[in-house]
Amino acid sequence: MRTLYTNYCKSLDGKTTDIGVWVSGFFGSGKSHFERINAALLDNSVIDGREAIEYFIDEDKLDDEMLIADIRRAASVPTDVIQFNIDSRSEMTGKHNKEAIGYVLLKVFNEMQGFCGAIPLVADIERSLSKRGLYDEFKAKFEEIYGSPWVESRDEFDYVQDEVVEALVAIGAMSEEAARNTCEKITLNYSMDTESFAKLVKSYIDSKGKHHHVVFVIDEIGQYIGEDDDLMLNLQTVAEDLGKICQGQAWIMVTSQQDIDSITKTRSDNFSKIQGRFATRLSLSSTNVDEVIRERILKKNQTGHDALCLLYDTTETLLKNLILWNDEINKPLYSDRENFAAVYPFIPYQFNMVGSILTAIRTYGASGKHLADGERSMLALFKEAAVRLKDREPGELVPLHMFYDKGFERITIERKTLASCQRFPF
Repeated sequence: MRTLYTNYCKSLDGKTTDIGVWVSGFFGSGKSHFERINAALLDNSVIDGREAIEYFIDEDKLDDEMLIADIRRAASVPTDVIQFNIDSRSEMTGKHNKEAIGYVLLKVFNEMQGFCGAIPLVADIERSLSKRGLYDEFKAKFEEIYGSPWVESRDEFDYVQDEVVEALVAIGAMSEEAARNTCEKITLNYSMDTESFAKLVKSYIDSKGKHHHVVFVIDEIGQYIGEDDDLMLNLQTVAEDLGKICQGQAWIMVTSQQDIDSITKTRSDNFSKIQGRFATRLSLSSTNVDEVIRERILKKNQTGHDALCLLYDTTETLLKNLILWNDEINKPLYSDRENFAAVYPFIPYQFNMVGSILTAIRTYGASGKHLADGERSMLALFKEAAVRLKDREPGELVPLHMFYDKGFERITIERKTLASCQRFPF
């Protein structure tokens, strides 16, 4: 957060083209959570009657006075934060037929202003009417003619063209011939380059005041781009044009399981510029996740802690023999009695292992992209596995298969391909 707000505040003091933030970390490391927190801080969200920054100050979550001051400065600037998962907002007919990133940004940018996201040309008509002060009058006239609200009918534009023409003529926005010609263009393919999009954003910012900011917060950009060089080039161009034209008043914050260097090093020199476009690079490590799981799920009371420490003292040798792997891969075990009490009923190497498994499922599985949602997070997996041992005697460890759903566990046990929960003898 210190790095993020130090760099972001540069755009409050003057002009800058370094408007890209790249947040990397493996599956479950908290990238999306980090984005949501900062989105709330940047647009100065009021949650249950309190400003977002107050939750950090009043509960002593931040002890860096300079950072608090920078966050307050950032929150004091009027900002529109547009947060979305790009995979869910993009229309595609197949894995290799994804919308250009610039087009998805245009869609959510239009929706943020209350315009039509599905059909950009309809949004252009709405934007033109809004600038002329006729948009509200148009919506009222359309509903009077058609019988349904405009915002509920516009996505089916082909079926309401006659009513749109009649409403435009009735409010004096244009002649019937001009309105008809405009509506006929709606069916044509829409084209807007990244420079035109950046100018559109700049025009909106200028209409809002001298210091207004817009921040696009895009989740899972790395997963969306994949191996598609065209999408990578499009992201690079969008960031470059927004930086050049908006001069720090429009920012892009993205998340990716891979850091930007590892994505670009295997590609051509065409992507050398993207590293400069995303000068603010933040990495969330697996250590962060381990700490959160231990504090949120595995923290014991004093009685439980003492009992586990005693258990480790009496079974240390047997325990090591049970879980020791005879291969060259580094799989950390319990370092001492305190570590055992802290992570029980799990084994230290399972934190990284489960994260790697979920990352692979997310990358290669047909439905893997949904794993980050709510109940399938790393926190939930460890919680569910721990709960299954809640009625058993101390000394049982969670095997790998217990992280999967109950249906998978039942099938594998019935087939005797996996042993049930192991309990070391003592």
